[in-house]
Parts: sequence; structure tokens; C-alpha cells
Amino acid sequence: SADGQDARVPQVAGSADGSKLTSVWEQWGSGNSIIQASTSTDYGATWSNPIDLSDPGQDARGPQVTCSADGSTLTSVWYRWDGSHWIIQASTSKDSGATWSDPVNLSVAEYYGRWPWLTGSADGSKLTVVWLLFNGSHDIVQASSSATSGDTWSTPPVNMSEAGQNAEIPSVFFSADGSKLIAVWSRYNGSKWIIQFRTSNTSGSAWSRSGAPSFS
Repeated sequence: SADGQDARVPQVAGSADGSKLTSVWEQWGSGNSIIQASTSTDYGATWSNPIDLSDPGQDARGPQVTCSADGSTLTSVWYRWDGSHWIIQASTSKDSGATWSDPVNLSVAEYYGRWPWLTGSADGSKLTVVWLLFNGSHDIVQASSSATSGDTWSTPPVNMSEAGQNAEIPSVFFSADGSKLIAVWSRYNGSKWIIQFRTSNTSGSAWSRSGAPSFS
């Protein structure tokens, strides 16, 4: 990151052989925080100049990044203030981080989306993001998926957790081929915080009902 400005919350992803690496972070300067990225193609020996991923003018926070096994396809997500709400955004690179797509909005703008978590298939074509959305009364978990390396995303987002009580700390994991997913989170049931999950066998196009795991 650049000298003379604060940089925080770094995340990193890399190719299976470790030769290609990409880091994303919050860069603070000019009155707002933006998301930046830098890439190495020589095992971290040298790094590219930082690239701005989020638009200037409003704060962006909480970056995440995932990388295909060969390091060629990258996707980053974060949440950004649009002047009235926090929205989840995504950007993708298909040239090992040399260039990135314009940010795409994933969450519904009239609500508050934050704390995204991202996973991708080994080839980088299939992606799923989960996040927290404040729906006006409670925090719920939502999800959106892409089968086109981030070119398009499923809309509207899927409500993963039930309404009526708060949920928090979502996480998501893909199988290598991108066909199977599991998302987990914590949810208050009125007296205790419990862990819940949903699974998908269709790359996120359909999900099981939410529930708590059983133990034998």
C-alpha cells in the first residue's frame, strides 16, 4: 500500500502453486476509504502498483478476495456507502489482477448490506457471496451466486436465514467443481445463539431449508 496513508483489513488469495498472489485492503485517503488490490506473479517477490477497485467519494470496507487455482481469475467483494445505505459490491479480474471490472451491486440498495464472505470454484467460474442485510428490523443472511465468473449475478438475493431474529457472522464454502455449497451463520432463536446452515447441490441456484446440524 502507498506510504503516507492508512491501510487496513488486508485479505489475500493465491493460485494453487503459490506463484500468483493477490491482496485487497481498505486504503484511507482523501476523506474516504476505498478498496485497493495488488498482485504478484513471482511468489511475492515483486508486486504491482495498487489498483482502485471501489469508486471514490464514499467509504468502502470489508474486502474479501478469491482466486482460481491457476491464478488467472479473481473476484473481490466489499460493502460501500452509497450516500444513504451500505451495499454489497463485486469486481472481477480475468487477467491475474492486471485489470478489474467495474463494481457491480449485489445487495438491494434500500437496505443495509455489510460483512460479505466469498467463495469460488477452482476454475473461478462459479462464485457465491453471503452477507448480512439489515431489513429494517433484524439482520438476516442473504446470498447471491454467479456462474459466469462474476459477469452476471443471481437476483434478487436469496434470504438464507429466517426473519424475526438477528443473524450474524455468515460464511460459505464451495466444492472444487463449484456444484456443492454450504453456508453457515449464527442466529438468535429468542433465548440462545445457535449455528445454522443451508446447502446447495446446484451451484447456489437453489438452497435447502435452513436448520441446525444434528449430532450422532
